[in-house]
Amino acid sequence: MKNPLVLKILGWFGLVVSGTLVLPLAWALWDASADWLPILCSLAAGGVLSGLMIFVGTGLSAQKEQNINAGDAAVIVTGAWVLASALGALPYWLGGYCSYTDAFFEAMSGFTTTGASVFPLVEALPRGILFWRALTHWLGGMGIIVLGLTVLKLSGVGGMELYKAEAPTPLPEKLTPRLCQTALWLWLIYMGLTAAETAALVVCGMTPFHALCHAFSTMATGGFSTFNGSVGQLNSPAVEWVIIVFMVLAGVNFTLHFLALRGEVSCYWKDDECRLYGGILLAGGAFAAVLAMRAGFFTQWGEAFRRGLFTVVSTMTTTGFVVCNYDLWPAAAKFLLMLLICIGASAGSTGGGMKCARIIVLFRQCRRELRHSLAPYRVDVLHYGGGQLKDRDVSSIGTFFVAYVSCLGLLSLLAALLGCDATTALTSVITCLGNTGPGLGSVGPVGNYAALAGSVKWVLSFAMLLGRLEIITVALAFFSSFRRL
Repeated sequence: MKNPLVLKILGWFGLVVSGTLVLPLAWALWDASADWLPILCSLAAGGVLSGLMIFVGTGLSAQKEQNINAGDAAVIVTGAWVLASALGALPYWLGGYCSYTDAFFEAMSGFTTTGASVFPLVEALPRGILFWRALTHWLGGMGIIVLGLTVLKLSGVGGMELYKAEAPTPLPEKLTPRLCQTALWLWLIYMGLTAAETAALVVCGMTPFHALCHAFSTMATGGFSTFNGSVGQLNSPAVEWVIIVFMVLAGVNFTLHFLALRGEVSCYWKDDECRLYGGILLAGGAFAAVLAMRAGFFTQWGEAFRRGLFTVVSTMTTTGFVVCNYDLWPAAAKFLLMLLICIGASAGSTGGGMKCARIIVLFRQCRRELRHSLAPYRVDVLHYGGGQLKDRDVSSIGTFFVAYVSCLGLLSLLAALLGCDATTALTSVITCLGNTGPGLGSVGPVGNYAALAGSVKWVLSFAMLLGRLEIITVALAFFSSFRRL
């Protein structure tokens, strides 16, 4: 390895992720269930491997110290997610709950906040494993790299490169002048919202364990539930409204939450992206409710709107919770849901998809091109967020859009070649690339990914990684690695 610092930092990230297994281990010991042993063995194995990486990396870096550049940052971020998934799969595999392929798929789905599961009967799993599933969501939601920055206190150019490579936004910006303060503020907001939702769900009748697990999944926009039938199994309007509210908050740019805490509450409706995001949610929820009600799935408008809005919010924020079998809804409603997955939530949120900010810029760029066709000599500058966009920013967003559509098409074709039917191939890639989870057909809201071939699961795991790191980071990591060979 030409930059041993990369191996050393990956070792620290692995140590942090392995250390979090102490929390599900505590649940397992409290319940005196058999899952304490595989969790403990996973913690030990992860600690040994991570410690070895740190030891080797430290020894090599002492001989040749290097700084972290953009290519190294991409390798670290991509490697961190793969390493976390590889280590996170150990409790499922060592416990005998599934094969390692399925375990890696489940762990990658957790850390990338996708929510696609291979477990058809999650209620049969012990609480230690269930808590680990939810915790992988929560850790991956705000970002393992942001967590690492908080714990390891990385700073300087290297730290900022890591933040830029991982931050789920097309135009990353720091909340505070110091990077570690930014990471700390993000986690404080994240933990505060998680605690608030947990308390609200307990008030609505959930047990503290189920409430905490669902709060983890909601704020990470992940979707792992502790119930076989997801949130719909509870049939509780109060629980559904609480989760709707917090899914919406999780899909908002966390910079706006930070500004609101400083007293600038008006920032929500002043922000172009937030207005578009909220408008799509309300219009989409009403549209889905009308279509479902006309098709006879609901008899009361209140229930139709609540469940239509829940499904639209869960889909657009890429959370993936389910309250009804929308696979039976009219084709127009299902098409809307797949489209919303591709659009995704706000930039700077825990949601996936292409992000509303990019959609706004792309539409404004299209409008500028049309105006330029009518008036070739006209000077038309693009603005976003109260500032002027550089041509480089617009170009990078266009590049991402092309890359996203290309990956969607190629991975869907590959899944079909590996044996999936057309509906499963297309919607499974859409949902995994968008980090949503449930699709249509055999991987729909009442199905799961267990029956898919192992090769397809590896393809979809790669799609989850691409979606979580927004393609360019993964491409840069591979390009940087091959360039050094």
